[in-house]
Amino acid sequence: MNRPAMKAPVQLTVSLADMVSDAVFGEQLKSRLNEAQACWHGGAPTAAIIMLGSLLEGVLYDVALSQHRNGPAPTDHLESLINLAQEKGWLPKDVVDYAHVLRNHRNLVHPKKQFTEGYSPKDSTVRIAWNVVVATINDLAALKNPAAGATDNPDSTQDQ
Repeated sequence: MNRPAMKAPVQLTVSLADMVSDAVFGEQLKSRLNEAQACWHGGAPTAAIIMLGSLLEGVLYDVALSQHRNGPAPTDHLESLINLAQEKGWLPKDVVDYAHVLRNHRNLVHPKKQFTEGYSPKDSTVRIAWNVVVATINDLAALKNPAAGATDNPDSTQDQ
C-alpha cells in the first residue's frame, strides 16, 4: 500500500533549558530529548519512546509545580499529569489523547508488558511520539511564558 510522504517532524520552538523552572532540570530534560533522538536515529524505537515518555512526564511535572497554587502538590505520575493538563486546559484534547497513547507505549519499559502485548514499536511510532512530545512542549511553553512560543529556538536543530 502506498502512503503519502510524511512531513518532517514537529520542531521544538522553545529552549527546554529556558522553559522549565530549574536550569539544571532543564538541561536534564534537554539531554533526554537528545537521547531520544539518538535512540530513534540509532534504530532503537522502544528506547526512544521510553525516553520521550519520560521527557513528557518531566515537562508536565515542572509545569504542574509552577502552576500549583494551593492544596496537595501535584504527583509526578504521568497519567495524573496528563489528566491535570486536560482539566486545567493546558493542552488541547487531541494532544491529551495522544499523550495517553504515548504513556501506554512508554510503559513498554516493563518487559512483561511488551511481551504480553506482543508489541514492538517501529520508526513511524517514534515519529508520532516525537510529534506529540514536541507539540506538548511548545504548547506548555506558551502557558509558562506567553512570549516563548514566538521565538526561535537554538534547540530546534533536530533534523529527522
